[in-house]
Amino acid sequence: MIRSFLLNRIHPILYITTMYLAGIATPLTGYSLPVGVIVAVGAAVALKLNRLSWQQFFIITSCLGAYATGHFLIYQQKQSHATCCAALQKEPFDARARIIALDTIDHPLYRNCITVKISKVSLTEKNCWTPLDCTLQLYTSLKRDQLELRVDDTIELEGLIVRPSSKKDFDSYLIKEGIVASVFIPSCVYSKKTSPSWSISRWIATQKYELLARMKQSMSPTLFSLFASIFLGYKHLPKKNTTTTRDHFTTWGVTHYLARSGLHMVIFVGIWQLLLSIIPLPWLFKELALLLFGITYCFLSWSSISFIRAFCTFVLYKGCMLLHKPIQLLQLLTLVCLAVLLTNPIQLFFLDFQLSFGLTFALACFHQMQIHHKHSRYNHKTIASP
Repeated sequence: MIRSFLLNRIHPILYITTMYLAGIATPLTGYSLPVGVIVAVGAAVALKLNRLSWQQFFIITSCLGAYATGHFLIYQQKQSHATCCAALQKEPFDARARIIALDTIDHPLYRNCITVKISKVSLTEKNCWTPLDCTLQLYTSLKRDQLELRVDDTIELEGLIVRPSSKKDFDSYLIKEGIVASVFIPSCVYSKKTSPSWSISRWIATQKYELLARMKQSMSPTLFSLFASIFLGYKHLPKKNTTTTRDHFTTWGVTHYLARSGLHMVIFVGIWQLLLSIIPLPWLFKELALLLFGITYCFLSWSSISFIRAFCTFVLYKGCMLLHKPIQLLQLLTLVCLAVLLTNPIQLFFLDFQLSFGLTFALACFHQMQIHHKHSRYNHKTIASP
């Protein structure tokens, strides 16, 4: 049954994605060049010994290209991070940056975390700017009302110091998050350069925090912390509000239910679908409304890898339904996995990505095998019946 399923049901995109994963993972072994040569020679021998069709030749060529692309992208991602770190760790510098996030944090020393996108730095002399594209996180002791900053403001920071990290795992985490370094400055010395009257990023950030404020007023502290972290993915919450709940979940061994996952996206979609089912609207309007609700929920929450997987799969699924295309869950998961790793290859080495995609893919594969087995038995009985 398994052999028949593998031969008849696997789409070529799965082979391409597998080779792309191999290209990302191979540099960890330290034998990237020999492995690449072996793969290329093996493909050449296969092409030589077998008379392959143009379709088979295209699949093998695409697999080789995917392997090389994975190897190149992971190398480029790490090299870009190392180059930015080397440029900023020499001495104190000034920076011109755009604010992309402002978060209030629960910490005994620091009150706010400011995420900035740097465009220029002054490393040696004042007003001698050098272009540099990177992202920093600034932790400051100033209160929110003392900063007088908003998302999309352009500011000029003075006297920043980036210290090298002693932990390699933390460097990998920063690369995954797209952050060069975290800078801890009790008093943030800055000057505001420009502030747009309106921007889409600022509007979305405002709606997020207004939603959090309204929920905080209408919920108890414990309920608010659980709802905001599980259903909205907001991480900067007081830990004291959920300590007791986490202890109870740990005792019963179900702590993973407190982590944000694709299940919460399914819960919201199920509720919306139930409400839309009782409204007398055409099918097309209901599907478009459901898709719009899902996109709105995505913009009003803080993403995680499991939520990205669930959301992208949901959008592709609804897109196939609207276009009247056949839906294969394994193919949708493979496309989402490939898209995520194309934008951020180092995600492959983190447990949240491996569990999210690995377990979901295994369940989808077993489900597809079961359906194939039932269809095979049905066809066999139909043919064998007198």
